[in-house]
Amino acid sequence: MIRYADDNQKPNKHHSETVKSALRNDERLCRIKTERYFAVFDKSDIDPSDINNFIHTLDQLTDSARLLKNGKTSFVTAVTLHGRNYVIKRYNPKGLWHQIRHTLKHSRARRGWLNARRLLQLGIPTPRPAGFIEEYNGFLLRRSWLITELAPGPKLYDYLADQEIPKEQKTKIIDKVFEILTLLDQYRITHGDLKHANLIVTSDGPTLIDLDSLKIHKTGLFYLYHRKKDLNAFRFTP
Repeated sequence: MIRYADDNQKPNKHHSETVKSALRNDERLCRIKTERYFAVFDKSDIDPSDINNFIHTLDQLTDSARLLKNGKTSFVTAVTLHGRNYVIKRYNPKGLWHQIRHTLKHSRARRGWLNARRLLQLGIPTPRPAGFIEEYNGFLLRRSWLITELAPGPKLYDYLADQEIPKEQKTKIIDKVFEILTLLDQYRITHGDLKHANLIVTSDGPTLIDLDSLKIHKTGLFYLYHRKKDLNAFRFTP
């Protein structure tokens, strides 16, 4: 049974601290800021001395990588770097108004980076973020990229439809999915696109992807409205 949050529940007090720490240089993160780019990387994934070269050859890398999705708003590929598997998601511009709006509210890649770090801090499974890049044309945001670890496994609806997987195993996965939904409720978090395609079943269990529309709500009224939309998407769309 999914428990709804009441007005006494509040987001974790460390959320704002996480935002600040996730965008600055420290022993784990490397921040790059130029006239054209703003980027933050985990040093365990990209060596700081290689970051400029990585940024400038990113289009070549993704154009030759394994394609996962080619849509109007995003281009998603799977790559291998230093023996590790990653997903690189490029968010494309959709016109001047879109550029202005995302310049003011920051890129979808930045939001995906921050939201992934928030979820992991709260114990909610999601692929570990390795970095993000924002590309600017003057002061306007042009494109952005989010790099995360690859979550190997089928989408939830494909997993549940697989006749070769035992029912008992599927039941365990469903229980873990509801644990994720309960944690999201506990912290007043809504995903924004909670369809089965955004839950990947890995060997460790289900993990949540596509986090750029995720929100942490301060008030119960707006939370309950968006929670209902999430649950409707989860129940009725693959």
